[in-house]
Amino acid sequence: MKAEYCTVGDDQTIRVRCSLKKTQLRIQRLECVARACALTDSADIVAVGFGGRNSVAGLSKTAQAKTGGILVKAAIFDKHQSYITHLDFSADGQVLQSNCGAYELLFSNTATGKHITSASSTKDTQWHSWTCVLGWPVQGIWSPCSNGININAVCASSLTSRFYSLFILSN
Repeated sequence: MKAEYCTVGDDQTIRVRCSLKKTQLRIQRLECVARACALTDSADIVAVGFGGRNSVAGLSKTAQAKTGGILVKAAIFDKHQSYITHLDFSADGQVLQSNCGAYELLFSNTATGKHITSASSTKDTQWHSWTCVLGWPVQGIWSPCSNGININAVCASSLTSRFYSLFILSN
């Protein structure tokens, strides 16, 4: 496992960084603002979730790209109805799961970008990370009367049985 992670944002760039050396390894300009990104365990594929406040439904896309040197677009996944909010790779890097602003949980093949229409076919998939706010392992985080904006981030792990909640306290 490499000590690399990526960030995206309103500056229309993706930056790959090293957590050990605290340095930026690569930067590349994107075609629009991005809201989410993820790296495979081996850091050879990056997924980018595009879309901002002005996104039109159906135009937000998730693109996978090789991270060796300059990023090269490898596949497009365009089945979401809104901007991409969360992305996670399977442990083997073959499946990508994604959430969007329309509260969809979708799956795609990372080699082809094709939509995996049967969610049950991914039920035994081991995930490299779990940051998606939708899915079986995190369904208990939503309250019965939730309006969909209560949970902004998740970091699920099998390493602990503890549950932490962070709240913004108003004055």
